[in-house]
Amino acid sequence: MNRLIKLGFVVALLISSLSCFADDEYSDFYFSFGAGGASVDPLPNAGFALEANVGYNFNQYFALEVQGNTMPSVQWQNNLLNTYNVFNLAAKGTVPLGNFFSIYGKLGAGIGVSDWSGGSQGVDDNNLYPDGDQDCSSGLYVCDGSAISPVFLGTVGVNFKVSDTLSIYAENNNFIPLGGPVGRFGYTVNGMLGIQYLFKSNNIAGTILSQLRSYIPIIRDGDLYLIPFETSAESINTTDWECDCIFKPALL
Repeated sequence: MNRLIKLGFVVALLISSLSCFADDEYSDFYFSFGAGGASVDPLPNAGFALEANVGYNFNQYFALEVQGNTMPSVQWQNNLLNTYNVFNLAAKGTVPLGNFFSIYGKLGAGIGVSDWSGGSQGVDDNNLYPDGDQDCSSGLYVCDGSAISPVFLGTVGVNFKVSDTLSIYAENNNFIPLGGPVGRFGYTVNGMLGIQYLFKSNNIAGTILSQLRSYIPIIRDGDLYLIPFETSAESINTTDWECDCIFKPALL
C-alpha cells in the first residue's frame, strides 16, 4: 500500500511539474463528479453509474485526466449486486465553441474490475436453486466471482460554462476490454451528467496547487523531496547535498 501511495504522489508531482510549461491563462486543476446509467456486456440489465475525475488543463485545448467509474446493478432473477469499476488515465482534447460552450473527447487506458454475484442459472420463482446447492461448473456466472482486465477508454462530451470556476458537462464513455481472464465484463457504455469545478489560481486551493509549479519531485536515498527548479543538477548530485525543500514525505 505504501508503494501505491508513493506512486500516486509521484504522478501528482509530475503533473504539477509539467504545468510549468502550461499556458497560465487557461491552466488549472479541476475536479468533476457525474451520475448516469450504464450498459455492461454481458449483464442483461442496465444499471446506475457514478464517476469522479481529477485533471489538469495545460491550455484551453489539452488536459490530462484520471477518471474513475463505478457501475453497480442488480442482475438475473436473484437481484443480487454486480459491479463494474473502471479506472483510467486519459488525454483530453477540447474544442471551444464560444465563451461558454465546448466539445471534447478523451482517449485513455486503465483497468476494469468485474465483480459478479452469481445466480444467472438454476433459478425459479420459488427457489433460488431448486436442485439444491448451485453447481458452479454449470455456467460462468452461476457462482460469485471477479476478474481484472486492461481497458481502453473512448469518450465524447460537451461542456457548458456556468461561471469562471463551475461548469456542467454531459458525456458518453465507451470502455473496451483489451483481453483479460474469463468472466471479465465486455464492451460497456455509460452516459453521464455532472458538474466540474476549476481550481483557479485566485482561490485557496488553486494558490496551493500553483505553488507546486516551482518545484520538481526528486527521490534520493529512498526519500521523496520537492526541489526548487533553480537548484542546479550539480548540487543535487554532491554527497554533501542539503535539501532546500518545501516538503519531505518521510512517512510514505
